[in-house]
Amino acid sequence: AVPAIVVIAMALSMFHSLLVMHEKASQTLKEVSQKFSITVYLKQSADRFEINNLISALEERMDVIKPVIFTSQEEAWQNLNKNFSLDPTLLKKYSFSIPSSLTITPKNPRDTVHIESYLREQASHLLQDPQATGEKQKNITRQMLEFIENTEIGTRRTLVFFALLFIIGGILAASSAVHLALASRRTEIKIMKLVGAAHGNIAAHYMMEGI
Repeated sequence: AVPAIVVIAMALSMFHSLLVMHEKASQTLKEVSQKFSITVYLKQSADRFEINNLISALEERMDVIKPVIFTSQEEAWQNLNKNFSLDPTLLKKYSFSIPSSLTITPKNPRDTVHIESYLREQASHLLQDPQATGEKQKNITRQMLEFIENTEIGTRRTLVFFALLFIIGGILAASSAVHLALASRRTEIKIMKLVGAAHGNIAAHYMMEGI
């Protein structure tokens, strides 16, 4: 019985470790999903009042995480200069070449399609080349969704595989323990038969012992 207990303990330990890994993978996917965002570029002629109204409307949507971040042309160039340390002469010459933008974080990457549809219908006059931006965003969204779905499928398959392995291992361990008990107690079984014990009672006794 001791080897069977050891095998079952190891199987339980492996299954617990797999559950922990699955939970961590799910948490990582959730964090990745929350960091996924949509960036839409605005026309230079876009009215700031209309932009603010659009931001308010987006933040009221159930599929958008607050806040929706507005980045002006000046802020965009400052960020670029901070990250890449550009020449001040270049800054002065092209300081308004980078468009302002909105950064929108969907609650789920799958909500991106609905958000993009809303932007095309309600704010196409504010967006800079919405068609090209939409196609690019669709490609990014598709890649993100494929990554999340493939990872989820992989973790589920691994979990199911080890669950089946655990079940099969438990059955084999129990049957092995019963077989060893029967082999080592043949004399005891013969005595039980001589005193009138039924085959079912004998089998049930050693089955419970094996389990």
